[in-house]
Amino acid sequence: MAKSKYGHLITRESFATSIHSEITAPKLNYIDSNGEKDLSFGWNCTAEPLVFIDDAHTHEFDEFLCILGSNPQDMKEFQTEVEICFGEGREKHIFTEPSIVYIPKGLVHCPLKYNKVGKPTVMLNVAVSPRYSKEMAESDYKKLITKASIQRRTFEVKYYIDKRLIREEKRESEDMVYTGKDTGGGALSIYWYAITEPFNMYEPPHSHNHDQFEVFLGGKAMDIREFDAEVDIWLGEEAEKHTIDSTSVVHIPKGLVHRQINFRRVDKPITLINLFASPEYQKAQTSDK
Repeated sequence: MAKSKYGHLITRESFATSIHSEITAPKLNYIDSNGEKDLSFGWNCTAEPLVFIDDAHTHEFDEFLCILGSNPQDMKEFQTEVEICFGEGREKHIFTEPSIVYIPKGLVHCPLKYNKVGKPTVMLNVAVSPRYSKEMAESDYKKLITKASIQRRTFEVKYYIDKRLIREEKRESEDMVYTGKDTGGGALSIYWYAITEPFNMYEPPHSHNHDQFEVFLGGKAMDIREFDAEVDIWLGEEAEKHTIDSTSVVHIPKGLVHRQINFRRVDKPITLINLFASPEYQKAQTSDK
């Protein structure tokens, strides 16, 4: 078998155990120890109230907290009260609906508490590449919390053979979209999909001028290791094929050509989170090869 050229971009089953006794579900950690990637992130799910972070602190990078419900078939199902503080004065904010919290570099934040948890709640915390800054203007911190834009979207699925369209279908899927340019701010865009049935998320060969991370998770929030699906992706100009059949992270470096995502088999719901290290989604180039 020929040696894989792009296999090193796929990180499979990067699980960890939470430091919090209240969080019993496995968590996902994606950390770049070499400092060559634009993002690092963690994913966890809690079914119990807890103090997630007690001490107020700052970072030398932007951070985003995506706090959503855990039902892949109803992402608006949210029965949690979340409390977070901003600034030296510990200005308190409470939200009770799916939200994205943008924490600019240098901003004092926390404690972060889950005061009430009616049903399991997931959090994806994303750190953007470090860039130290001590300056942070005091402002209205309410703008840092954005109500999650959750909607049911219709995908137009197209199948081609030798560039000839042979079949078109329409599939519905629930998703959540956050773009720093148009919403709360920051150099990050998030596309979060609940996948419940097979379909081909078609896109022509293209690349981006920023890093992209495709996060494939089992749809059962309390055990994301339960991944009962097969997903095909193609990387590079030569369309090297890889099959995702377990919880995995695919790093697509800026400039790397990639294509559609074919959810070939979905026996149980799964989650796809697309992270773009950019305040908006952009295609740098499209290839017809």
